Amino acid sequence: MNNNVLYELDSRYISDVLKLRFTPANAVMAEDVYLYDIEEKKYLDMSAGWAVMNLGYSNKTVAEAIKKQIETLSFAGVISCVSKESIELAQKICGLLPGDFEKKVWYGHSGSDANEFVAKMIPYATGRPAILTFEGSYHGQTLGAYAMSGHPSLTAFAKDSSANPKLPYPDYYRDGAGMTPEEYDIKCLDYIENGFFKDKFDPYKVGAIVVEAVQSDGGDIPAGNTFLRGLEKICRKYGMYLIFDEVKIGMGRTGDMFGFEESGVIPDVVIIGKSIGAGLPLSIVAGRSEIMDCATGLHLFTTSGSPVVCAGASAMIDELTGNNIPENARNMGTCLKTELNRLKERCSYIGDVRGRGLLIGTELINNPKDRIPATELAAKVVYRAYELGMICYYTGPASNVIEFTPPLILNEKQAYDAVSILEQAINDAVMGKVPDDKLKNFSGWA
Repeated sequence: MNNNVLYELDSRYISDVLKLRFTPANAVMAEDVYLYDIEEKKYLDMSAGWAVMNLGYSNKTVAEAIKKQIETLSFAGVISCVSKESIELAQKICGLLPGDFEKKVWYGHSGSDANEFVAKMIPYATGRPAILTFEGSYHGQTLGAYAMSGHPSLTAFAKDSSANPKLPYPDYYRDGAGMTPEEYDIKCLDYIENGFFKDKFDPYKVGAIVVEAVQSDGGDIPAGNTFLRGLEKICRKYGMYLIFDEVKIGMGRTGDMFGFEESGVIPDVVIIGKSIGAGLPLSIVAGRSEIMDCATGLHLFTTSGSPVVCAGASAMIDELTGNNIPENARNMGTCLKTELNRLKERCSYIGDVRGRGLLIGTELINNPKDRIPATELAAKVVYRAYELGMICYYTGPASNVIEFTPPLILNEKQAYDAVSILEQAINDAVMGKVPDDKLKNFSGWA
């Protein structure tokens, strides 16, 4: 079997509703930061499966923990059975979070059902109907998570309503001209309190504000620490809960265990997903016990928190903390951003390089004067990078930000290789080496 046959079988049997395809890439084997397709071609994976494989592929410690658990106890449903593995993982998660208050965890399968927990339980727990989120945010694929999201790809089923108003997310590159980053943060905070709350929405109807410390699918935009601290003050002033969606950026990716840590704020609730399961389906909501215990049996799933996924997640956390992997993410992120900024100096199609740790966005524009998003170019760059042996995707409301979220074990040579491939992919795309017909089946976020 070859790549073409495998792709044709996928087209024949796998629902398009499930797909977000940028290339015909396939994988039959993986190791460390590399994927191998059915023809044994090697790819540098700068996506890590949308930031799922933080430890890279085939981590022996995690694999052994999962294997041992399957052989010992493959299933015990946490909704009706006490499980040692689920308790041990919950203790580790609660121990990682700041705040001098009692914490508990809830288990699910994905970032979507974890955000659905928030959509359902915050109004129930607070008696306030609204949850504030941000334009460009991506919180998941279930209806409540859809409604919370502000990403344009998620508006087909959930329009804005009075229960899910959206705030502008601070985008310094596009909106901060003439100001320092701190001045811009203060301007954004001032709008929330003296514009939005005074003219548009009653703050006492808001149960929580949900924010991403780095808005990943919204274009890999870091929120300033001044902004996040100010947001915490606003929540305390009006009696709202402060919730961080760490599904994509958590578990070491930003250089800290969680993206909010650099700002020093203390969340009431943290939403965790993707990498926590080390490739297995697991999500976690962790937070104040009065929220986590506000009802019994109102958001549960039969296979949630299985001993196998909890054992794998516990091993993953031990590997992260025991081997200084967040520190490597911070160092390699600095290396990548330095090289990408050097590329920016010689490439007029790169408007901005931003991010934290190993979550980095490179925004492509048509020219430096108008900063019009280079959406078509981004699609061709991603496709050409695949042809050159690198997996990466694009994000952002205009689908023009090339995103790097590689495994956190990335080394310096691999970082240099990634930037080299990206440069060639941009040059080749500009020179017309990716014909339009190659992209006809790969609409990505469109």
